[in-house]
Amino acid sequence: MRAVDELKILVKELVNVLESLSEQLAPLVEKAVSAGIAQAYLTKAGRTLRAIDLLYTHGLEEQAQALIRVLLETWLSFGTFSEMAKKDERDACTRFLDSMMLEKVKQARASGFAGLEMIPGGPSAKDLEEAEAKILSGYSSADAKRMKKHGFTGLSVAQRASLLGEESNYDIVYRNFSRNVHSTDYLEHYMLQAENSAEWFQPYLEARDRVGLSTALWSAMAIALIADQLIGCPHQEKLLEVEGRRIKIMSTPPDTPIERPPSLL
Repeated sequence: MRAVDELKILVKELVNVLESLSEQLAPLVEKAVSAGIAQAYLTKAGRTLRAIDLLYTHGLEEQAQALIRVLLETWLSFGTFSEMAKKDERDACTRFLDSMMLEKVKQARASGFAGLEMIPGGPSAKDLEEAEAKILSGYSSADAKRMKKHGFTGLSVAQRASLLGEESNYDIVYRNFSRNVHSTDYLEHYMLQAENSAEWFQPYLEARDRVGLSTALWSAMAIALIADQLIGCPHQEKLLEVEGRRIKIMSTPPDTPIERPPSLL
């Protein structure tokens, strides 16, 4: 069986574990803000991983790259939140909620506060701006500026990756897959045309999908392992078993090495 097909099987298995874990976290949400934040990230990870699986099932591997990038960034944000919570859980949760509100006000202001009048009993533009001012008053000007730019972590995506030891995933996966988020990868488009799909291109696709699916699995896995600790680690054995299989698959060299592509000019 091809490595990519084996990784697809792991994706389906992990989706089921994440959904089960999310359900088991639900009773804790009302008791602890951190549990609610963990469940939110876990739910996003599970649904994003399911969406990646659906795209691969329908032969939309290039489109899946955008979601793999999203899932990696989700892990980098949640992983950073976890590190912050270890030092001061209350502060981490407060920053998370404050940052969320600041972003909502920013979005509302960008639209000229359009639509607020349609919400019965909802906040006015003045209410939102006063809430924003109150939040910002609790932070230094430098700290507030970082939060408004980078969210509750105050760190760029690259800085979050460095904090978690994920520099390689950031440099190799996040940067490369960004090309299919912000633009179009012409090379992949060109080579995927039937008349251009030379044999040399297939090993490239295999390598790309191996790395992409492996990154998606690890990102969701890392989130799940942390969230699982909140309910006594009932899924840890299964999670580590899936992770062991992922590592084994990725440690096996590809059958066909990637060759130098022909010139497109």
